[in-house]
Amino acid sequence: MPDRFIESHIRQLPLFSRIPAEYMPWVAEAFSLLRFEAGDFVFKQGQPAAGLYMFVSGRGQLIQTDNQGQQQRIGMVEANTYINEAALLQYIQETASLQIVEPALVLFVSRQRLKEVLLHYRVLQDYIGIHVEPESKPKTEEFRGQRPGEEVLVNTRRHWWALVRWTWLPVMLAAALIALALAVAPAGGVSLGLLALAVIVPGLVMIYIYVEWYNDHVIITNQRVIHVERVIHTMQISISETPLTSILQVNAHYVTADPFSRLFDYGTVELRNAGDAGNIELTIMPNPEGIQNLIFEKRDEMSNRQQRRQRDSLRADLERVIHGDVDMDVDEQQQTSEPSNPTANGHTMQRGINTLWKTSFMNQNGEMVYRKHFTVLLRDFIVALLWFMVTGAYFVGYYTVPSLNNLGPAGLAIGVVMLVAGVIGAYWADWDWRNDYYIVGHDTIRLIHRRPLWLQNEEDRVLLASVDNVQSERNGPLQALLDFGHVRISLIGGDIGDEKIFKYVPSPHRVQQEITRRQSVLMRRAEEDKERRRREEIAEYISVYHETISSRNTEVDPTVSSLFEPKENPPAPQRHAPPDNVRPPNIPRARRDGG
Repeated sequence: MPDRFIESHIRQLPLFSRIPAEYMPWVAEAFSLLRFEAGDFVFKQGQPAAGLYMFVSGRGQLIQTDNQGQQQRIGMVEANTYINEAALLQYIQETASLQIVEPALVLFVSRQRLKEVLLHYRVLQDYIGIHVEPESKPKTEEFRGQRPGEEVLVNTRRHWWALVRWTWLPVMLAAALIALALAVAPAGGVSLGLLALAVIVPGLVMIYIYVEWYNDHVIITNQRVIHVERVIHTMQISISETPLTSILQVNAHYVTADPFSRLFDYGTVELRNAGDAGNIELTIMPNPEGIQNLIFEKRDEMSNRQQRRQRDSLRADLERVIHGDVDMDVDEQQQTSEPSNPTANGHTMQRGINTLWKTSFMNQNGEMVYRKHFTVLLRDFIVALLWFMVTGAYFVGYYTVPSLNNLGPAGLAIGVVMLVAGVIGAYWADWDWRNDYYIVGHDTIRLIHRRPLWLQNEEDRVLLASVDNVQSERNGPLQALLDFGHVRISLIGGDIGDEKIFKYVPSPHRVQQEITRRQSVLMRRAEEDKERRRREEIAEYISVYHETISSRNTEVDPTVSSLFEPKENPPAPQRHAPPDNVRPPNIPRARRDGG
């Protein structure tokens, strides 16, 4: 977890020297602290270079092997020096092996981890001088929007009975057309045409039914549940997403009114959250009880894994404190993984040409800002344009039609008022589009509607931690063609109709992914903070315990203690503080193979 120990050393690296202090915790997220013993290999010659290494303490020697197998030492790596900075910029191979000769603490940042941090906090790219772009689609991606490390447990569609139960419709159409062909003209062109239609029309209907069934599916991962519904004839798509941790109740039951429900093993699965608006109902699902058990098993597995991780971390800290290896300094650990906003006003935006007409961009606080789609602006401008055309027609009529010309100055004033109204309408449309924001931040979501002149601005703010369910939807051919729609955000405890809505945003599915990704990061950091506070409490208890024991040992009767007091007191063993008098965090033991 980022703390002062890591930050105090990475400030010495020239690559990160230009980064402001308030951004340094973001960079520290990319680093890990490793411990090596004498004889360990950090890396070996010929391996792909993984990233940059900085020695906090200890020493290592660089050994190079020639074509004849002869080894020679070509250099040393001392404390407060670093190696392999080029590996952060390009793919290279190690030209020598690095072996530890004295026990060492090493800060390490991999090329991939630094890339992830730079993608998440894009403002750092300008200070470091490394510009990276996200990959369009991971090779191992099993569905659109899959996160790194996310495991797909179930990717299923509705039960096959949901498809088969509609086959009666094309069969009846085929039978009706064949009967009509035989009744009208048993042998002739009309009969052949009807027989052809008896094949084509039912076939097209069956294809439509199959595609409707195929496009709807449910994805259950080790992090969330995703429900995708598509309707072909309306070109509607709805994607609902709920984290596993938000699911409080899973109901699975067979349909009692349907005799085939138990026979073919399908039913309804209801995912209930803290509020009605975030509930998901999955109908005609295969093996509903299996899906129910899977969700609960995965939730229990996540909880048990987290508890084991916490116990291992606490056990390591306790061993370090008890054996006197490292003191847990509570004051030094009271650091947050998210620095404060660099500006006092959270509404400050990046201005200028780069963001003036953009529908999505990241502001200087690292928040994602979204505007409505261009079609909203175009729609309002068309209304203003039509008004200008009416105004122009009025002026033409004023000077050409005698009845209007007889109005005199009053008629001219009417035309001027119409012109001013059109200008105000166009200005209002532009202002309203450019100053309506949907902002997804690190902790909050804000819906901002700014109005010109003396009219009051509106702002709605919700906490990311209170988000229960996020749903993206596109309705109609225009939204499907231009890729824009709505994003509905259901809150914990909220009823149907209380959702917060991002209206007419471009690529609503990407907006949904950004919200759920930031929510996942926030939940992870909340767990880390909770674990950190627990460790601090235990460290405080141990500190008080040692102080109590020490005070009791000193409160002994002098007449008694003098009997057991040795004539010469041996010198107390000396403990050496870590470098820079900064206490290191829990340090994982590196493997001896250097892997």
